[in-house]
Amino acid sequence: MTRPDISVIILTYNQQHTVAQAIESVLAQNTPDYCVEIVIGDDGSTDATRDICSGYAARYPERIRLMPEAPNKGVVRNYFDTLEACRGRYIADCAGDDYWIDAHRLQRQASYLDSHPEVVMVHGAWREVNSRGDTLAHVEPYGMNGKMQIMDGRELMEPLLAHRRPLTLHLSTAVYRAATAADAIAANRKIVINQDFECEDLSLTAALLSRGKVAYMPQEVLAYRVGEPTVSNPRSIARALGFYSATVRCTAELATHYGISSKSLDRYFRSRFIFLSKLSRHLHTPGSIQVVEETVKATGRPMPLLARILLICARIRG
Repeated sequence: MTRPDISVIILTYNQQHTVAQAIESVLAQNTPDYCVEIVIGDDGSTDATRDICSGYAARYPERIRLMPEAPNKGVVRNYFDTLEACRGRYIADCAGDDYWIDAHRLQRQASYLDSHPEVVMVHGAWREVNSRGDTLAHVEPYGMNGKMQIMDGRELMEPLLAHRRPLTLHLSTAVYRAATAADAIAANRKIVINQDFECEDLSLTAALLSRGKVAYMPQEVLAYRVGEPTVSNPRSIARALGFYSATVRCTAELATHYGISSKSLDRYFRSRFIFLSKLSRHLHTPGSIQVVEETVKATGRPMPLLARILLICARIRG
């Protein structure tokens, strides 16, 4: 296999109905100036997902590599194991339940990185779609105005960690430098790759933003499925409590590490503490109450009065 210029990560888990569309959307990329490989990380799927991926890898052996079969290891390890197997100098990704809608995005974004060595990442706009692919919304990142922009990455760190809406940057709309990610991981592996965070994109995005300029191209490049259960949108209340508490801890650690503070960030923590307390009230179990209390304590921030009241209610119901 020719050494690729661009590696595209496709992460998947039990997505037999959508993963083929994700793979096809990457195969459809028009990249006359670049060699592209697709590296698929299937996280121990129990449905037909792996068989589908294996079929594509067999049909396109020069373009697709499927990571070795392994027990389910979670999205963090799956992403970074797949990333570290990539051979391209640029990295892009597509979740197994999403798909790309611009056949020229890799060519355009990689060309920009080639001509702007100070830029570590190029990203774009996206559309939200439902399970059938119907468009629900057209979305630009927070603060963007439909125009090409270049910013110092650290300027985007505060809105990223304050979880402003819409997202400050959707990683699946981006192409970033593999060397920049590798340098960030080598400098502080635990702050970038941390299984306890239960998410891979927030810590990686923050690391990339901290290391250079970021360019925004206003083209819509991604169809992002919403409304279906995912790692970040679980149906189980207990699973949601675990995921969102991990996200709060992740945000607090990243804010401390990168020295980010603001009133918006404080508002994010207050609202999350209240939200977690509401989930605990629904579960009304000692374990769920403990999760909230330990999460608040780990952030070093005060618990809002409403959150305290909700936890009291949870104890009474329990």
